[in-house]
Amino acid sequence: MTAPPFHETQRFWSNPLVRFVLAGSVVVAAAAGFVARRSGDIGSTSVFVTLTTMIVVAALVASMRLETDVGDEGLRVRLWPLPGRSYAWSDIQSAVARTYEPLREYGGWGLRTSGNGVAWNVHGTEGVQLVLTSGRRVLIGSQRSHELEARIQERLG
Repeated sequence: MTAPPFHETQRFWSNPLVRFVLAGSVVVAAAAGFVARRSGDIGSTSVFVTLTTMIVVAALVASMRLETDVGDEGLRVRLWPLPGRSYAWSDIQSAVARTYEPLREYGGWGLRTSGNGVAWNVHGTEGVQLVLTSGRRVLIGSQRSHELEARIQERLG
């Protein structure tokens, strides 16, 4: 009998720190632009370009999402709009649900690389730590880490 599939989509925007930093950046850029414009240091076109760029970046970050799928061939993760990565079952040695500290262990959220390995995460402090047969470590952030671990364990046998 085949194990049930697993799919999870997590939005980067659901992270309160990301919302705060993006909103704060737009407000600071707008205020600085308008102050510079009033003092005559820059033109209104520069203010418009700066604000438009900030809004586009904020919209892109807001639309980012981490998609995790467990299927017959392996585990697939993708941090949209970046390309994803697949891990074949034969390449995964172990998987354990755990609590982690994104800032301390990986330097934040997103697709991160550190001395602790690779992390795919967008929100929270829960995930599944994979150890690959190569010895590399991969952390997959998940709001349903115990369910993800169980689905992976079912596939690993």
